[in-house]
Amino acid sequence: MSQTDPSLRHGGAPRRPTSPAPAVRRRAPARRCRAAGDHRRVSVVTLRGDIDMAAAEDLRDCLDRALERDTHVVVDLTGVTLLDCHCLGILIRARQRALRHDRTVYLAVPSGPAARVLRLTALDAVFDTFPDRHGALAHANQSPPGDRPS
Repeated sequence: MSQTDPSLRHGGAPRRPTSPAPAVRRRAPARRCRAAGDHRRVSVVTLRGDIDMAAAEDLRDCLDRALERDTHVVVDLTGVTLLDCHCLGILIRARQRALRHDRTVYLAVPSGPAARVLRLTALDAVFDTFPDRHGALAHANQSPPGDRPS
């Protein structure tokens, strides 16, 4: 039995030495949720891009911080391109928490993907919605804690 060079076993061509795979640099995910400070008792949580499972933890954290800090929270959905059911659940839980603690969550929802999802799920009738951030802020700044629009 003759011994053959191991590099010639597959098709006779010598094997190239393998080098380790290059390290994959993982970028931190872009923040899709940002909570801004007090606009006289009001926090503004601005959402942008795809609000899906990847953004869920960030969304929950932003809403929790805002509800701890202020009596009214405006969630601006203007820049949202996708709103999935998991994140809808987070918005619903934030609203329930706000009501338990005499606080209010308003949604600024212009026409677009977020408005369509809220309309299809009938949540536009559950949440206090406004066509833009300015309308929601104006109402929040004039409302006592826990107040709902008439």
